[in-house]
Amino acid sequence: MGVLLAYEPPRPAAPVAVGGLDLAKYCSSYDFNSNDVKSCSRAVDLTEACNWQKQRDDLEGVYKSADLHSGICLDPKGKDVGGIDDMLGFCRQKFKRTLDVRASDADGKDWRCVMDIDKDVVCIWQYSDKSLTAVQENGLWVCRRPADAASP
Repeated sequence: MGVLLAYEPPRPAAPVAVGGLDLAKYCSSYDFNSNDVKSCSRAVDLTEACNWQKQRDDLEGVYKSADLHSGICLDPKGKDVGGIDDMLGFCRQKFKRTLDVRASDADGKDWRCVMDIDKDVVCIWQYSDKSLTAVQENGLWVCRRPADAASP
């Protein structure tokens, strides 16, 4: 009579935690000065946008009302020379190193240039390790390396 053995395959080793994500540092490396867990952003300086749009250096950007779409550009004598019709173009020019920058007025308080955050990319950038992935644990984002991947 033979003996029946049950084969149990080895369990894969758990990924190794490397550390947390520093989203603020990542965003500031692109010259953004604000972030949340989803995106990096910077408020648009309307005067800077006016001068870029009109290819001048003596304009002042002002809002005629609380509506963000009421922005106009004034020359030194206070004459309205028009508004901004390419806020996306301004953001693309301002943040040339980013591929997916966009202009947003979603908060209703100011125009912002915004870039979405790819947390896997942040892990790779922060720890210089292409094997890392971002995982959310207990509300926090951490970078993990597969157990079978070598440390850099």
